[in-house]
Amino acid sequence: MNSRLRFETQITVDDGYGGKTVAWAIHVEEFGEIEHIRSMTKEMEVLNAGGIAAEPVVRLKVDNNTNTRAITSGMRCVDLDNDVYMNIQSRPKDIQGDGQYLSITAREGQPS
Repeated sequence: MNSRLRFETQITVDDGYGGKTVAWAIHVEEFGEIEHIRSMTKEMEVLNAGGIAAEPVVRLKVDNNTNTRAITSGMRCVDLDNDVYMNIQSRPKDIQGDGQYLSITAREGQPS
């Protein structure tokens, strides 16, 4: 596990003027591995104001613990070593079947 990962969740906070604003709060920081999935499918492409852009899909591998099991698809992950943001796409899964690590699918890019 060689990457420092921070998992964040959206929260709503008062803006001081009677309104609300959305912010990101730290859920947990963990060491993990980032694996870029090599796939050229339509799911990797998104339409934005400038045209079609690629959002690479990654697989995150983290230790299996209470905090990582609570990660949801509404959260984001930040690669602290490279300042890369990733939108969580799936709940953590034990794909190795040994209970030691969890795998999470995410897309690189700014959170929506």
